[in-house]
Amino acid sequence: MSDKEFWEDFYSNKKGTLEPSSFATYVFEEIKLSGNLVELGCGNGRDSIFFAEQGLEVFGMDQCQSTVSRLSELNKENTRFEVQDFTALGDLGKFDNVYSRFTLHSVSKEQASRTLNWAYGALNDGGKLCIEVRSVNDELCGQGTEVGKDAYVTDHYRRFVRMDEMLEELRGIGFQITYSIESKGLAVYKEEDPSIIRIVATK
Repeated sequence: MSDKEFWEDFYSNKKGTLEPSSFATYVFEEIKLSGNLVELGCGNGRDSIFFAEQGLEVFGMDQCQSTVSRLSELNKENTRFEVQDFTALGDLGKFDNVYSRFTLHSVSKEQASRTLNWAYGALNDGGKLCIEVRSVNDELCGQGTEVGKDAYVTDHYRRFVRMDEMLEELRGIGFQITYSIESKGLAVYKEEDPSIIRIVATK
């Protein structure tokens, strides 16, 4: 099963919660996001819908046709959803916020780097890039078949991130780091408590 098929099956079977993630509520309340926002890999749309309900204009994208079709049919105010590969984006206009939760660790380092560079170009001056990914210190790191540096396949692909390397890359692109943390307790779901990196970078 390919990663795309894995996620199509995951969302078509309505797995996961519909409550906004703790990262979404954190960046809205503490980072004070406003204006428009693009979510890279919106999944079941829970965070995109949350942001729209708070008054942001939201563009959610995902590779899964089934979840995009379902979200589009909701006709939620201030939202639009499209099938897109966030690692190969062209000119989609300018955004005040680019939001990526649990997506950059689902693609290769090269693909993630393309996305980070795209985000810098797509953001307005002063715009925010909000990232949440699994750390190399996560207990899942090392499980499954190794397919690259810090990358493993179990039932799907995961690449675990080193915070110092990501911060260095973001600064090299031109971002200023507004906020960064690596910790457990940030993305607890049922019995899972992964080691997570959160970064907010400003153009």
